[in-house]
Amino acid sequence: MIYLDTHVAVYLGSGRKKKLSKEATRLIDKSPLLISPIVVVELQYLYEVGRIGFTPAQTLDVLEGELRIQICDLPFERVATWALEEGWTRDLFDRVIVAQARARGEAVLLSEDARILANYSQAVW
Repeated sequence: MIYLDTHVAVYLGSGRKKKLSKEATRLIDKSPLLISPIVVVELQYLYEVGRIGFTPAQTLDVLEGELRIQICDLPFERVATWALEEGWTRDLFDRVIVAQARARGEAVLLSEDARILANYSQAVW
């Protein structure tokens, strides 16, 4: 299982796969993909502040329908417990996204975020 950070979900959901690194593209093509439910919340936030021009529903239509990406169903209580350990960031979205991957047994997380890459050993770009 490979988790996608919000930026990766945005790139894929908007047809901008070329923005991904070669390694990210390789992993996407060979593994089942998941997003944390908090990614959906962050997509809404980005839409509301005008940083993306499409709704979470539009993005999910592409992610789930065309790319078969699933929303992770780990219990939130379990993810929240892991999130308590992510003291390297004050960004709630990053904290939960990394915790979600950790809770799944240190799963790979595709992210271009430098802070995530520096603080989660299974983060790849």
